[in-house]
Amino acid sequence: MKKFILGVMLIGLLFFPVSTTHAVTLNDLTIGNYTVIEKDEIMTTYADNNIEVINGLTETPEIKMKLYVISTSHRSYAVSELLCHYYYDLNTKKIILATEQIYLINGRNGKVVSKTIYKNPKKVVLGPEYPAYPEAMYALKLAIETGQVNLGL
Repeated sequence: MKKFILGVMLIGLLFFPVSTTHAVTLNDLTIGNYTVIEKDEIMTTYADNNIEVINGLTETPEIKMKLYVISTSHRSYAVSELLCHYYYDLNTKKIILATEQIYLINGRNGKVVSKTIYKNPKKVVLGPEYPAYPEAMYALKLAIETGQVNLGL
């Protein structure tokens, strides 16, 4: 799956026209308000530390967070920006992920190469065995640390 995503990112940089919209660059990710969530031989995932919390003081908070994925297997300038919407149920400890939009960005200059916006995104129930689970837990940790989510309801 990771190789497929990487292939799509590289093909996108070669064949899609570059738009004028500016987004994050590789340099922004290393010096900005971003945290490395996962790093392996294939890709590195950064999380934007600016999150949006909805219903934070209830038992079913929702958190929107941007994730940035870059290839680390070879020199690549493709950055994927994903807007992830996490739905938490603090009673049942259930987490649901919906990826609402994906931008493919040229990491050298920050121009958006392509964008996909899902009107009805597919929702996936996450568990510890899922690759997206660490990101969901990081978003919840950020929300708790900033006082936007209260676990002691």
